[in-house]
Amino acid sequence: MPLDQLGPYKIERMIGRGGMGAVYAGVNEETGARAAIKVLSPTLADDPGFRERFKTEIETLKKLRHPNIVQLYGYGEHDGHLFYAMELVEGRNLQDEMQTGRRFTWREVCQIGIEICQALKHAHDVGVVHRDLKPANLLITRDGQIKLSDFGIAKLYGMSQLTADGGVLGTADYMAPEQADGRPTTTRCDMYSLGSVLFALLARRPPFAAPTLAEVLHALRYDEAPLVRRYAPDTPEELEAIIAELLDKEPQRRIATPLVLSNRLKAMLHALAHDRLGAEPRIEQSHDQSDASDEYEFRLREEPTPSRRQLAEQQTITPESPGASSESGLGRNPTRAMTAPGEPSRPPASPASTSPARHFTVVDNKASATSSAALPLEDDGWPAWVMVLALGLVVLLVGGLWWFYTLPPSADKLHQQIMVAVEDGDPATLANVEVQMNTFREHYPQDPRQGEVQSFLEELEIYRLQRRLEFRARRLRASESLLPVEQAYLDAMSQEQALPEVAASKLAAIVSVYGSDRQASRATERCVDLARRQLAHLRERMARSEAEHSKVLAARLREAANLIDDDPKTSRMICEGLVTLYQDKPWAAAAVEQARQILQSLDEQGSSSIAP
Repeated sequence: MPLDQLGPYKIERMIGRGGMGAVYAGVNEETGARAAIKVLSPTLADDPGFRERFKTEIETLKKLRHPNIVQLYGYGEHDGHLFYAMELVEGRNLQDEMQTGRRFTWREVCQIGIEICQALKHAHDVGVVHRDLKPANLLITRDGQIKLSDFGIAKLYGMSQLTADGGVLGTADYMAPEQADGRPTTTRCDMYSLGSVLFALLARRPPFAAPTLAEVLHALRYDEAPLVRRYAPDTPEELEAIIAELLDKEPQRRIATPLVLSNRLKAMLHALAHDRLGAEPRIEQSHDQSDASDEYEFRLREEPTPSRRQLAEQQTITPESPGASSESGLGRNPTRAMTAPGEPSRPPASPASTSPARHFTVVDNKASATSSAALPLEDDGWPAWVMVLALGLVVLLVGGLWWFYTLPPSADKLHQQIMVAVEDGDPATLANVEVQMNTFREHYPQDPRQGEVQSFLEELEIYRLQRRLEFRARRLRASESLLPVEQAYLDAMSQEQALPEVAASKLAAIVSVYGSDRQASRATERCVDLARRQLAHLRERMARSEAEHSKVLAARLREAANLIDDDPKTSRMICEGLVTLYQDKPWAAAAVEQARQILQSLDEQGSSSIAP
């Protein structure tokens, strides 16, 4: 039977349907406001798991109040139908836009990415991981604003019990590799999915397109993501590198936060503004699909209503039209309102709403905006000069607070934040505190830790240069080749972990061969500079490692010397092992020589013991 009423909302039409329910457009008969109403399928309304998931979805939306996220208006129950009302976006989602043939320019994609970053930053700040970021969940309003929707499988920190261990939730085309493996999801999963969305908007296909889900999951786990310029040659190299970094299979190597990504996109747009006329992004729509990739075609897929077991295991629901969301479960009792403790209830709209099966709770999104300034002022008899003085004091107070809060953090606080990132041991993590490092350099130039912070900034720069060169090597076609200096650099760095001494000697050779060439190209100069910086960094790291190893070797040699008489067998094992491990290490020459002397003493001792 068609629905015509849900709480205070008169149903106008269906927007979309999924296996777990439907989304309708309706109008509030009391206020005249229009909304999108999401309803759980009645056949699932008595399932505790789905009801609990729906409760989590409501709690998630209640925490999110941002212009780039669909807003929750209220939630409740009507004659056994569990539902909530949210902002109705008059527009289409990005998936629909691509399916109509729209081509997004790289500048449009950057602006879309910045808006998504703003939405994700707000979500992450309040403890929400979306976990299903994809073009179908990104609505675009008629004036071009992006709205993030469908938090049906979002994860609230501390509420992981709603997902079975090893379960996979999300859309395979856009999920992170750790999601595909059933590992715990973090904010870095959303960063990977955002990279996949940016890739798809440019390439008109997701990074790993395949005919079957199994093939997609296999590629997601084991294959390296393609570079976007293969499908969208007009994409700037810097944007390609950013997307490639987001699609790194190792979470710690991805761009860490939406704020960092947003800043990099803005900086890139600013730097490239002079490269093209009309730096401002413009809307470009085309319905010519003749040059679309022949490897993958975006299309809506009709999905049958799944069984309850399939619903528990399925990975995604594809909406049929804009505004539809991935469906999820609802509360516990079909005859009880879905309200949170302490949430004010709205008076019933009609006598029928007094029934236990009809309840609706309004989410007050403007409570914090209440201000006495909205009340009419009355003449209380105060002299004008008193009012002026009071106003002046208020201005001084506000100015003082503004001055206080715009002061940079103390040097100690900044240094502490920086060192937390440094202790992580991953150069990519330094990007999270780049702002703090630059603030430290600018405001505390006389601090004795200035050199240390500068070295961290150089390490971050080395890391970024290294990644760019790796991306460039991956981007090469069969007819192209690296410069000799670039090939030599990559060869040297391939041995950095296993044979750091060999890597250091090759880097030094690169500097010697190419560093004095006055006719060198800019690319060669950049690579030599990178080799020089990496050599200094590697030598410093080797020096620390050698010092630590030397202490350990000295202790083992002392033990071997003490055991010559009491336990010659153990003494010999220690010394022989030391010689085997370190005889080719120049820095360990003294320790190796001492081990050989102990072995000689043991040989002489053995000879004397068997002499007649």
